[in-house]
Amino acid sequence: MSKRVKKTNVPKQPQEPEDWCFECKDGGNVVVCDHGNCGKVYHPHCIDQDESLSEVKTWVCGWHYCITCRDLAKYYCLGCANGSLCDKCIDDSKLTVIKRRKGLCSVCSELVLIIEQKLEQDSEGNKLSMNDRETYECLFKEYWEIVKGKEKLTGSDVLAALDNSKKDKSFLFESDSSEDEKEKEELISSDSDKGRTYKRKTIRRKKSKGKERKPSSSRGRSVLKKGHFCVKPRYHASVNAKNINLIYLKESLVQELSKEPESFTNKVVGAFVRVKMDPKDTKQKNSHQLVKVIGVLNDETSNGILFQVSNRANAIPISKISNNDFTADECMELQQKVKSGLLPKLTVEEVQEKAILLHEDVTKHRIATRLVSLQNLIDRANIRGRYQEKIDLLNEREELSQKSKQEELLRKMPSISAELLEDSYGSPIEDTDSDSQ
Repeated sequence: MSKRVKKTNVPKQPQEPEDWCFECKDGGNVVVCDHGNCGKVYHPHCIDQDESLSEVKTWVCGWHYCITCRDLAKYYCLGCANGSLCDKCIDDSKLTVIKRRKGLCSVCSELVLIIEQKLEQDSEGNKLSMNDRETYECLFKEYWEIVKGKEKLTGSDVLAALDNSKKDKSFLFESDSSEDEKEKEELISSDSDKGRTYKRKTIRRKKSKGKERKPSSSRGRSVLKKGHFCVKPRYHASVNAKNINLIYLKESLVQELSKEPESFTNKVVGAFVRVKMDPKDTKQKNSHQLVKVIGVLNDETSNGILFQVSNRANAIPISKISNNDFTADECMELQQKVKSGLLPKLTVEEVQEKAILLHEDVTKHRIATRLVSLQNLIDRANIRGRYQEKIDLLNEREELSQKSKQEELLRKMPSISAELLEDSYGSPIEDTDSDSQ
């Protein structure tokens, strides 16, 4: 009788960190996910973080959590961190299986299809620059070739899987319960793996000079727009200045919007305005407060418009709305109100829809306001003899006055930063801009 050999579990070696940011596919100074078998790296700004993220002792990236419910992910997109899903959410997904529990989300599927078929245009007829290394498409193509080699995939395998997904919408994944348990154990144990020091690892390939690379001719389309890789509709949106600014209305803009009564209510309800606090209220430390517009009333007595706003019993006239920018302290106060439950949380979908609806009006208003402000600053610099300052202001005014620049700003659709949550396994994912919970 042969003697049974006891099987021992050999610890899995940590994955060597990748060379390219998993979001933008470019090089540079990045932080590495501390999950033992991940190896994904990110620029802090690509995941709406600042450089302080590199000082966090343990950080696990979003690839390991369901994009919908934040539970432990079991299915992953090979091209981005926004296709990870759990058992409960996989049925509602558009994730195409490629290999076991790994596949491609709808966004990455389109890009991979273009790459593997060597197409020069996307499904909407937009010309793509797949060999221009200043574009996201080209960087994704280079990253995808690395992934194929790592996963031992061929182009024909991938095309067959993508073609099959169009015919059969029930994408079945092979699931291994023992692998699931290992994944969970590794995720939990990563919190104690504090000896790794991959902080701000310098990538071997040099980062391109100048601005972050952007999609080329398909610029502005949701399928390639950088901001859309970072968030999903069911996330809660961060209550930060960046997001609130997208749906913030000054008094002068509200007056302009009121000239189009058929669209007025739809545009202003859900937006934020700034109102003055009661000076007799000594408990308030700020002179103004950010409030959300929740309704519009027609005031028959004065033939005017009244806004119903959050945290105010009485409706307010448009004339009581501030025509200045809100302050950091006022935004922080709004964060605290949401965190304490005095105001409902905002979803990414809610803010995105409102931001897109207001984008043209807000952008045109800001351009016009800035041009007036620049002229005032130029006059002031001229009087004070500050000639270099005057030249800089004149250059800015000239650039902003150009039709091409204004069209560029109008094409640049808003992207929403999502609230990053502390994961359920104890690993801190810090968000310095949002009200983390």
